[in-house]
Amino acid sequence: VFVEALLGPVFPEKELDTFRQTYIAELLVELEKPEVRAYREVTERIFGPDHPYGYNSQPSDYEALIRDDLLRHYERCHVPERCRIFASGRIDEALLARLNALFGQTPSGTHQKDGRSFGSEPPSHEKPGSVHLSHPGSLQTAIKIGRRLFPRRHPDFDGIFVLNTLLGGYFGSRLMMNIREKRGYTYNIYSTADAMLHDGCFYIATEVNSDKAAVTVREIMAEMRHLCERPVENEELS
Repeated sequence: VFVEALLGPVFPEKELDTFRQTYIAELLVELEKPEVRAYREVTERIFGPDHPYGYNSQPSDYEALIRDDLLRHYERCHVPERCRIFASGRIDEALLARLNALFGQTPSGTHQKDGRSFGSEPPSHEKPGSVHLSHPGSLQTAIKIGRRLFPRRHPDFDGIFVLNTLLGGYFGSRLMMNIREKRGYTYNIYSTADAMLHDGCFYIATEVNSDKAAVTVREIMAEMRHLCERPVENEELS
């Protein structure tokens, strides 16, 4: 059954209709959340709207999806050169022979790269600044502060991993102790270093009452300045 689904999918039009309706409904629900809108905005501004890590899906994207699109994607991307099979457990020669008989005889294909580019140059509009997204009726303000970083294989990845942990990467982090424990502005605040294969970003995220948004941003900036100006004590680092 798995071989038939993998090597001979039919993409029924009825199931595609269900997919479109389901994901449009889910996306519209997500877009009502300030945190989701803030994340979409910050990643788009960091990478650019046409970058694979920066573009955002819209309901119109799902509405425009047709069966021929799925077929072209399948023919372009689902080729043997891109496949790996992992077998775990009680493996014997009979099973290996069966896997090879089912999967090892498929004709080779030519993989074509996706049209989007993982260019190393940041988008031209990437300048320090702030963006305010109006969300009438929301009980809280979602805050996202971020910038472009680097891929996971960058020589500074280990260092940024440790720094991020200190700043906002665990429950006892500086941001958590200041914004939540000391001031009581939020239930959760964190920072993360998203270092991916081709690129990366660093961002801080929290949700607070709207009247505490400005002071929260000031305190976040102060914690980042402290990391730049004051050496970390051995006890905290340990």
